[in-house]
Amino acid sequence: MKKRYFKGMIRLIIVSIAVTACVLGVTLILKGYDIKINDNNLYWSIQYKGLEGARDFVSDNQGNFYVAFKDKILLISNKGDTKYIVKSKKYDISTLSWSHDNVFFISQKFLYKIDVKNKKITELMKDLPVSYAHKPIMRLYNDKLYIAIGSSTNSGVAEKGEKQDILPYTITSKGKIFGEAKTGAFMSYGENVEEGSKIKGKGIGNASVLIYDLKKNSYNTMAWGIRSVEGMEFNSMGNLIAAVSGMENKGLRPIKGDNDYIYIIRDGSWYGWPDYSGGDPVESPRFLGIDDTRVAFVMDNHPTTNPPAPMYIHKYLSSIKMLTVDKDGYLGKKDFIYFFDSTAKKIYTLNKKGAVTEFAKLGIASDIASMKFIDEKLYLLDRKNGNVISIGTEDNKVIIKNRKAFILLATIFISVLILLKVLYENLKNKHNK
Repeated sequence: MKKRYFKGMIRLIIVSIAVTACVLGVTLILKGYDIKINDNNLYWSIQYKGLEGARDFVSDNQGNFYVAFKDKILLISNKGDTKYIVKSKKYDISTLSWSHDNVFFISQKFLYKIDVKNKKITELMKDLPVSYAHKPIMRLYNDKLYIAIGSSTNSGVAEKGEKQDILPYTITSKGKIFGEAKTGAFMSYGENVEEGSKIKGKGIGNASVLIYDLKKNSYNTMAWGIRSVEGMEFNSMGNLIAAVSGMENKGLRPIKGDNDYIYIIRDGSWYGWPDYSGGDPVESPRFLGIDDTRVAFVMDNHPTTNPPAPMYIHKYLSSIKMLTVDKDGYLGKKDFIYFFDSTAKKIYTLNKKGAVTEFAKLGIASDIASMKFIDEKLYLLDRKNGNVISIGTEDNKVIIKNRKAFILLATIFISVLILLKVLYENLKNKHNK
């Protein structure tokens, strides 16, 4: 009798362990992964799930969330209800912003406005020279949309099948040609240009930041010569802070020795691309070209020979993929810069003195598509795992705003309790016999 009782107890323990492991496994699946924050006073939670492939998000002043996918925009209300306010195969949405009951989005070469109340869509701009290599990024400040448009090429020279860069302002060419097709800088592939030739600007160009005034319905170029802005946000003083990717060792005009940077983007400035990077000329010994030879300029009569220097030089290239600013000091000091390193899978902070500190370590599969401060928290959109994560000072709870996931977890938990109760009563009855 005792042997059967002990065997039954062992079976009960094994079943309990197995079921507990299943529950923990489901919990981890729902949670997605762990985030290690280097501040014991801060905690993370999952706000939304099931958003795989999402590209950007924004919130309004009522706590509603708008999430952009390739061809649709999902509204998640402050009550948890969801509906699409935009859904059409003609769109290829890259970035979102919100102001006064309107959501603004860029799709391919167009800037649109949608009235959230009546879903009316209005075209605001067209013929944006959007780069397929670098998605545009948009931020709102003082009723103006700031739009960063990346370069089409690596360093000003188009490869076969690649569009040439459009210039916002007219420049003078050095007449340099590259590759077997003898392609000139800022020209179509296979098209050359003579030294001293003027290449006319189009008003709107690649490698630039535009300003669209919502009150005046007008636009202008704020700054140019910026290869690609990977993330940007305003600080408390109204300065636009941007993460900028450096040039790579590839293509017809490869550049070896570059890095990623963080800049303050100032109105009217030229930042040097493609003849300067990080404030240094590409002719300097810091950079090397094909077969480790010196790199030559492609522009003559530069707007300045002393373009602005970055506020921070990252130790890696093509690794900073998103940036935001804690302008109110919610998680730390006021105006700390937060940026995501996609290589290390870490979020770092940059303080006013230029010191960098590791803030959080994310899962190896994390791919942060957007990060913003909302309601005293840092929000992260992980497009690969489909999660919107918040980091703040609340209790460390895994909040899952997904009814199906919550019901599944609750059902499993209750089933475990019932199963254990039945097994216990069964063994108890056998033992009493």
